[in-house]
Amino acid sequence: YERAIAITEKALGPDHPELAKSRDNLAALLNREHAAPPVEVAINGVVDPTTLLRLAELMRAEDNLTDAKALFESAIALGENEHLGTWLNNLALLLWKMGLTDDAIPYQERATKIREVRGETDLAIEYRGELDGLNAGQA
Repeated sequence: YERAIAITEKALGPDHPELAKSRDNLAALLNREHAAPPVEVAINGVVDPTTLLRLAELMRAEDNLTDAKALFESAIALGENEHLGTWLNNLALLLWKMGLTDDAIPYQERATKIREVRGETDLAIEYRGELDGLNAGQA
């Protein structure tokens, strides 16, 4: 995949959708093999939030919370989509795990609001419970 990425980038340019697909495939492979590239490379070279999130989950599984946080934040900064509520929730829980409860609360509030606005009652209730736990310092 790394060779395919280099060839695709040279042929089509760094912002082409095919390049994002190749990077996503590499991230999925690395996730299965539990081997992640350096986080700076991932953040600087990836424009697909799904790829960043796969790498974030890998970093979190490896207990590399600082890099996971950077990857989650980069993915969220790329814009809204149907999974944003989940991403925000995952980042909030990661921040809580890092002992950054005050930083986690705004993300969890936003995730909860998204679920409520979309009428996703079960998830809204779950996220509201997690938010209440964060506010009580217990998540």
